[in-house]
Amino acid sequence: MKWTVLLMVALLASRTMAQAPPEALIAGGEQRIAQFSAQLKSELLGAIGKGGLAAAVDVCHQRAPVIARQLSTDGWLIGRTSHKTRNPDNAPDAWENRVLQDFLQQSPQQWRQATLIDGRFRMMKGIPTGQLCMQCHGRSIAPEVQQAIARHYPLDQATGFQPGELRGAFTLTFTPVE
Repeated sequence: MKWTVLLMVALLASRTMAQAPPEALIAGGEQRIAQFSAQLKSELLGAIGKGGLAAAVDVCHQRAPVIARQLSTDGWLIGRTSHKTRNPDNAPDAWENRVLQDFLQQSPQQWRQATLIDGRFRMMKGIPTGQLCMQCHGRSIAPEVQQAIARHYPLDQATGFQPGELRGAFTLTFTPVE
């Protein structure tokens, strides 16, 4: 793992303009996204099994930021963002917003973008709205779930989605560690 990070640092140090990133960085980003997604989904399903959908809102509120911090190591920063945020702390920056707008015009198979900008690797991968997501992000949300959302996210905009629509994206930045 250490040699992979050293290789990534060397590759990034030699690039200052937007360029296609090396496959090692893309693979590293995909691995962190898969870990984040799997861990969050596992905890959501566990919460639903124990306390219903309202408990899943609590997990998203409490655990998603913790999982992101745990995976944000060795120069990597991972999170989630959306064009319709639930948590204002996850609002997209200018680059993320442009990518989200591109994703909205594309098919789900194209919802991945990676680039090198000013010595940093940036990557986003779209999150399609699945059936499980519909319970908290769809057009018809149970009253107890709406109450849990309002309690944790009073500025929520992340509802009204249909299955398969872009709900948001995982976002990653890799900056060489010196």
